Amino acid sequence: MATAGNKRGRKRKSPSDWAREYEELEVKKKMGDTESEALTCKYCSFEINVIGPGKKPWDRVHEHLSSKRHAKMEQNYLKRAAEGKQQLTLYDSEVRSKLREKEHEGAIHDFVRSMAFSGIPLTQADNFLGLFVKKYCPALRSMPTYRQLSNKHLKE
Repeated sequence: MATAGNKRGRKRKSPSDWAREYEELEVKKKMGDTESEALTCKYCSFEINVIGPGKKPWDRVHEHLSSKRHAKMEQNYLKRAAEGKQQLTLYDSEVRSKLREKEHEGAIHDFVRSMAFSGIPLTQADNFLGLFVKKYCPALRSMPTYRQLSNKHLKE
């Protein structure tokens, strides 16, 4: 008894079936789609289309797994894993960036506050005092000019 999609009567492998068969592959949801899944290489982040016209799925999978690019990426991945280093995901790097921004913003706010309480004019932030603080405080290396500081932090 043949199914409607396949004349031979065999069930077509889904992306999750391929991922179970090959440890280098994993199933990920497609960006923007809630229902569709894609077969993706763990090492290369290469999406392999196993459903669709053209080459047979087995050919597509083995063509990628035997490619030089895949071999090089797998070797680099395994080397980093052995050293205990893993590449950060985009989300993790974004979170770290936001935390760093908050830390820098807090340091700049503290600098402006200390200048205001001590009676030192904010124009000194562009002179020797500002250069000194930028040199010895890594969080203040990206400190803006005194006009930007006064507009943002001293709105009164």
